[in-house]
Amino acid sequence: MVATTSPMQSTVQELLPKHQSAAAFKRAQVRYRRQGGDPDRIDDLNDFVDFSFPEEDGRIKLVSDKGLFPANGHSPHHGTVYGLKDYPGLLYIPQALSPDVQMSLAYQALTDYCERPHATNIDLQPPKSHETMDSDERMWDLWKRQQVSPIESGSRSRKKKYYCFEKLSWATSGYQYDWTARAYHEQAKSPVPLLLQEISTHFATISLQLEKGATKTN
Repeated sequence: MVATTSPMQSTVQELLPKHQSAAAFKRAQVRYRRQGGDPDRIDDLNDFVDFSFPEEDGRIKLVSDKGLFPANGHSPHHGTVYGLKDYPGLLYIPQALSPDVQMSLAYQALTDYCERPHATNIDLQPPKSHETMDSDERMWDLWKRQQVSPIESGSRSRKKKYYCFEKLSWATSGYQYDWTARAYHEQAKSPVPLLLQEISTHFATISLQLEKGATKTN
């Protein structure tokens, strides 16, 4: 899983008292979290919106059913755009990414986005005494070598590697979120990959176009 972030949430938090923003974040974070002692617990799900049948939910509105322009030769979106009546600016875009864009993102996530300078969950834990850094070997190359060498792919060998897919859970490009402070820091960031920039710009442009169209209609 690859995630991109922006300093917007940090800006919002600066406008609120620290204890107030932290408490609100905590309530939202744990509200629907599965509890270890009660894995079958189901809370009130009335706030959930199921876009599978938009015509059956009065909160959902149709924003656009027209084809939207491609981005730099790609066609990331080829479906309908929905919104919520009580939340202007929120867009839900099913089928937003075409199969070729999804494949490109998946490949780059495993070959580039999980490597430094991007942050991963592995970086949060220091190497153990029996682990080697292998700083010059990318995780993708290590994984490919393990596939052709049964000895290298053994569990004992994998445990000696500090950077490996077996330990990878997530990677982040852009601003790195400080979960302890619940904030972003200017110095903690990495370059956002070009493809992610193009996709973000594309959908930001779409949202502005739709907003202008809605304003003219109103």
